[in-house]
Amino acid sequence: ATFIVVLLVVAIVGCCVLHIKRVIHLPFLDGIIPQESVQDDIITDELSIHFLELGSSAPGDCTLIKTGDVEVLIDAGSTGDSASTIVPYIQSYCTGVLDYVIVTHADADHIAAFVGTEEVDGVFESFECGTIIDFPKTTKNSDLYNDYVALRDAEVSAGAKHFTALQCWNN
Repeated sequence: ATFIVVLLVVAIVGCCVLHIKRVIHLPFLDGIIPQESVQDDIITDELSIHFLELGSSAPGDCTLIKTGDVEVLIDAGSTGDSASTIVPYIQSYCTGVLDYVIVTHADADHIAAFVGTEEVDGVFESFECGTIIDFPKTTKNSDLYNDYVALRDAEVSAGAKHFTALQCWNN
């Protein structure tokens, strides 16, 4: 019984500390224990960052950043089929143009959904891209990588600007 009482006290104190530090909000404590002020926080509805969960059997990276009317997509990974998750998600936030596409490197878990599959259009086929920034060098020579390059180059032919990260760094 003493163990249970100690455990309850620790849990209550822990919840109070988390409430004070604004880690959690417990409205019933507002009148008793006020939360710390957040004077130095930036609070705006103009910025949102979305980390997409692309599955556990073949995880990959995909991050959508929206600031005002500007959309930035960083990677579109996992498998080509993950485009069936990524594309509709982006469409719910984006008007059809991805202002910036950043591709960190040529591994499949970062580029596969740019390409898609025969059944699922990839990101490059689904959106107009304003500027594409990708990796400067790679030793990849897979079919997926070659398809990525072909679709990226088609975006450039359609008007997208293309830079490597090295070009951005040097300018």
